[in-house]
Amino acid sequence: MSDLKCFFCNSKADRLGYYSKFYGEFNRGTRENPTLFCESCWFMPGTRNQIHCHRGGMDGVYCLTFDSIASLPKKKVAWQLSNKGFEINHMANKMWRKLLWHIFYSNQPKKRMIDDDPGKRSEIQNGL
Repeated sequence: MSDLKCFFCNSKADRLGYYSKFYGEFNRGTRENPTLFCESCWFMPGTRNQIHCHRGGMDGVYCLTFDSIASLPKKKVAWQLSNKGFEINHMANKMWRKLLWHIFYSNQPKKRMIDDDPGKRSEIQNGL
């Protein structure tokens, strides 16, 4: 994941931040201004305000860490990228879809790590 850089400082990004507003009367929300952040920029005062639209009500800037994206089921990742249930979803375009699926798959455990489990290997050798 070293190819994904923070929008603010150009260091390695580890989370995706976005502005979200919920419209209760329509039971729909928005996902706007998706931006890649590093941990230090996410906690730095003022950087999150740059993607905040300040419309009032039930709104705010939220984040999905790359690890949390990788732990989501595939259907939840697809829901994050769909227009269903959203007034506006800026992640529902080709670029963000490819990027989120790239984040999802590149943060999955490697097959070699799963296959190299010594306990599993000894069980297989012993015929269990």
